[in-house]
Amino acid sequence: MSTLNTTKQPYDVTLIGAGASGAALLYTLATYTNIENIALVEKYSKPGQVNSKATNNSQTLHVGDIETNYSLEKVKDVHPASMMVAHYAHMLPESERNMFLFPTTKMVLAVGAHEVAILEKRHADLKPLFPDLQKLDRAGIASVEPAVVQGRDASVPLLALYTTTGYAVDFEKLAMS
Repeated sequence: MSTLNTTKQPYDVTLIGAGASGAALLYTLATYTNIENIALVEKYSKPGQVNSKATNNSQTLHVGDIETNYSLEKVKDVHPASMMVAHYAHMLPESERNMFLFPTTKMVLAVGAHEVAILEKRHADLKPLFPDLQKLDRAGIASVEPAVVQGRDASVPLLALYTTTGYAVDFEKLAMS
């Protein structure tokens, strides 16, 4: 964090909390507005010590591709906003980006005819938004995650949606960035 304002000049904006959200808002205001006097207040000794800390959240970037609890409308809202983290990271030097953004695969699994039918429809709905989202049958699942298929009754239908374009995020280090 930077210097303390020792003048009696009021701040134009005061942000409370230096987690990922507070830090992102500070970055946005400082970069894209003409606001000059911004305060970021944090009660801990460094950013990202509460909700952004790795031990307090899943550290995944939820873009909507495998979040089956998201409606299609929510996916359309969430996807562009969540990808802002990846876009920000890709503007940084690789060494800094690699401190908090980690490419990963992601999969959601359907077991049984009813779940498979739901996931089939979901894939059709999501494919325009996520062109890299793959539909995997039992053999495809076995090729990327063999343990998921091992020991399962072969008569029970399986289907997965799978992507290689996912991200894990250390939100604490993102906040520090």
